[in-house]
Amino acid sequence: LTAAFRAFGGEDLVRDFLSGLPGGFIAKFVVVMAVIFILGFFLDFIEIAVVVVPIIAPILLADTTANITAVWLGVMIGVNMQTSFLTPPFGFALFYLRGVAPPSVKTIQMYAGVVPFILLQLGALAIVGLWPALVNYLPNRVYLTSDAAPPPKNPRLSYCIEEMLFRDYDTRGEALRGAISTARSLDLSYLPANQRRKLGESFDRAASTFDRVADVRKTEAAVRAYAPSYRPVHQSARATEAQIQQLKDEAGRRDNDLRRATRDGPSDGARVNRIRADIAEINRRADALRSELPADWDARRKQYVEISGLETRARAQYRRTVDEAYEPIEETIAIIRQADALAAIGERLRGVEATLANEPLETAIAAIREAEKLFNSIGGTSHIKSRYSRARRDLTGNDPNKDRAASSLRQGIQRFDAEVKWRTRAAADLLPGLSAYEAAIRDTIGLRSQTRLNGDQAPKIASCISVHRDISLHF
Repeated sequence: LTAAFRAFGGEDLVRDFLSGLPGGFIAKFVVVMAVIFILGFFLDFIEIAVVVVPIIAPILLADTTANITAVWLGVMIGVNMQTSFLTPPFGFALFYLRGVAPPSVKTIQMYAGVVPFILLQLGALAIVGLWPALVNYLPNRVYLTSDAAPPPKNPRLSYCIEEMLFRDYDTRGEALRGAISTARSLDLSYLPANQRRKLGESFDRAASTFDRVADVRKTEAAVRAYAPSYRPVHQSARATEAQIQQLKDEAGRRDNDLRRATRDGPSDGARVNRIRADIAEINRRADALRSELPADWDARRKQYVEISGLETRARAQYRRTVDEAYEPIEETIAIIRQADALAAIGERLRGVEATLANEPLETAIAAIREAEKLFNSIGGTSHIKSRYSRARRDLTGNDPNKDRAASSLRQGIQRFDAEVKWRTRAAADLLPGLSAYEAAIRDTIGLRSQTRLNGDQAPKIASCISVHRDISLHF
């Protein structure tokens, strides 16, 4: 039935009807809930869920002024149907009760006794409608604390995470600045130049985080200041443009009718004239609607897009800054912690030179391949592995050259010794300080790079994303 209803354009009719109601989402929602309430007198919940909900749910969920969740809509519909099943004179629940109640209990007594429960149901419906977080919070909290929880980089969480972190920066700003200052005082002189540069840039970006936060707040305040005066203009213009689009669609359908009427054989002149008259009338109505658009609509829209674009860019800059501030620290710590694992493969690497000198070419090539595999599980060793890869290529070409291969292997060992040396020293001298710095910024500047929210953060984010936010001005 639902498929047939949609195939014949019923869904479009419902959408057009609901979209044309004055009062926005509230009007649409009230009408839908009233229809479902009445249908509950005659239909079981399965019929309503299978036939009605697939038609009206996409329309309500697509409304950007309310930006509701499917969970909240499902709970509202469920409570509404349950209330309908209790309501005389057709309540299903009352007939079920009538079937099991003794004859001494009159039907009118059941009707009177169910009134308090109906009032409770209606009260619950009103409370859930006014405070959506009562429905959304628990599912969100369970989801964010589960094993399948999304990482903090998930775009759906970004806004709420930033709201939480910006407050943390206000209260913990001095401690974070102190941690950054302490990290900058660490001795990095013996690290490879590339590693020193990465760490230095990460410290700079961490220090600039507070400036990026100030930029976000400044641009966000500009959007909030402009929105109250822009919102009525936006809503009126978008409603008018929606009507114009409907007329365009209708004109397109009539154009198709006109082409079919004149395509094959002699046409019905009266029918063709009628279609042309319809198209002219539709275009006239569309032109009349265009004249109702605010004169400064394009300028106001352009101004809002520019202001909101500044906020979007400021948030993107903040996210890049904190990502680039934390990830080099995490990477360097992981590299240093693998110092022992790197040193452990030294003997096997040195043995490759002896194999090249004393064994057949095929054996030497196989030994080099095995040596290359040793680096796969150790980070930051691509510059060493590249020497072994070059040595293998020197032996596998059309003109194998053992001398070049031996030279590449010696370079690889030199790089290996230098890498082990600085990592071993860093494990003793640098790692404690770097680890303390990482722990200090992990849940703030480095939060986006974590795999999941911690137990204190998840409830806060669940509470934030449980509130429906109006995002209509972006569309």
